[in-house]
Amino acid sequence: MIDLSFERKYELVKLKKHEHSFREISASMGIPKSTVHDNIGKFKSEVAQYQEFLNASPVELLVRAVLIQALCGKSSSRDIAKTISTFWNTTLSHQTVLAILDEAAEIAERLNKETDFSNVECAAFDEVFHKMCPLLVFADPNSGSIGMEYFGDRTGEAWTKFLNNLKGLGLNPGTTVTDGGKGISKGISKVFKNAVNMRDLFHVLEKLTRARRIMEGTCYRLIAKQDELFSKDDVSGSEKYTVEFNKASIIYDKFEDLLRQFKNASYLDNAEEQGKYINSQDFEKIVNGLVNRLAQFMEDSSQHKKIKDAKTYLENGVTEIIAYKKTIEHLIFEKFGAAHQDTVLSFICPIIEYLHRYHRAHDNKAEKAYWAKKIASLRSNFRKFPFINQEEIDNAINITWTIGQKVNKSDSYVEAVNSVIRAHLNTYKSIPNWFPNLFSFYWNHRRFERGKRATCTPYELLSGKNQDNDWIEAILAKFPFHKFRSEIGRAHV
Repeated sequence: MIDLSFERKYELVKLKKHEHSFREISASMGIPKSTVHDNIGKFKSEVAQYQEFLNASPVELLVRAVLIQALCGKSSSRDIAKTISTFWNTTLSHQTVLAILDEAAEIAERLNKETDFSNVECAAFDEVFHKMCPLLVFADPNSGSIGMEYFGDRTGEAWTKFLNNLKGLGLNPGTTVTDGGKGISKGISKVFKNAVNMRDLFHVLEKLTRARRIMEGTCYRLIAKQDELFSKDDVSGSEKYTVEFNKASIIYDKFEDLLRQFKNASYLDNAEEQGKYINSQDFEKIVNGLVNRLAQFMEDSSQHKKIKDAKTYLENGVTEIIAYKKTIEHLIFEKFGAAHQDTVLSFICPIIEYLHRYHRAHDNKAEKAYWAKKIASLRSNFRKFPFINQEEIDNAINITWTIGQKVNKSDSYVEAVNSVIRAHLNTYKSIPNWFPNLFSFYWNHRRFERGKRATCTPYELLSGKNQDNDWIEAILAKFPFHKFRSEIGRAHV
């Protein structure tokens, strides 16, 4: 379709309104008749929306401008007042902007209380800090829905209140993902007693990687001390550090090897090029091996806090991954039996990984085509096994993929939300009272522009219902315009 400017669409609709034929409009405007015929309805809708906006009251224009700048433009209340005053040649106080935002936040709070989170199966929780003040944040990685509140601290009591408020909206997840904070863990243990609380895999790997650096640095220091004493002809001292270095280096080498296996088994589920599938029992042995190496290194060589943190994180952070693997293995065992379990897992797990990568490619056609080809190639390899029923394998892949979608091994989504929140709050000295409720409503009811959730809102994905109005229209429908006045005239628009 030809890309037309709004001015030309407006002129086209005017001509049609005066009962010109499609042929006459096409001839006068130089637009193909088929374009006019097929799109006249859409053009009329756009023009109608524009005219409706022009006919809005000055106060509605003011409120709309304030809300769009605050939430879409990430502008502070003072910047909003200056911008509106400059562009519309009028006077607008900072207090008026804050009053509008506070009114909108009250409406958003009432609407937020109508949200139903009962469909959330895995919930991620985190804290976002602004000027050392924590904002408690919840996110559903599947639908993209969020919730947040400000309590002034991040203690177990604050998290308990926050989680109880969410529970009142139906939230009761089977799995929770956190960074292992004491306040979060305490709140979850009180409110969601039956949920499996999983440590975010990113934080687990980060702690293990830091511990690996400390262990490596300890080995270097020991060998450096050995060389220093040897150069000073202190043979006994040098031999002592040689023994210590040998102990530390052996533990470090085994730890590094296990860490490589842990990363492979946790993230890729043994992709095609990585070799044999690591089952849940072997994975548990890898985890226990890492814990034992850390404990042994602490006993023999270093009591560094980061090594202790890594050990604690690891002990509490992989329960859901083990359960996820056990679920897949049980499924494959039921469909194909124990004799073929390893063979099928070695094919299915790479396909699941490739499906993840295919969906993460979003609108990148070349990347999607690459992973689609990899999936097709791997699926075709099943055909050479006489015991494989293609329909059964497709069912197993679909079921396994569904299970995998319900399990989130990291809180990357809530971290992404936090990065957006920080961008908004950077323009403020403290967290504004209006922000938590209004931002939550905006986020849950605005449409994703790209990615796997494109054209949908978090509310629609969470509830399965269509959303009638955009976030701003829902706020304006309940806004008390009579409380405000505006010097903005229609002529300024």
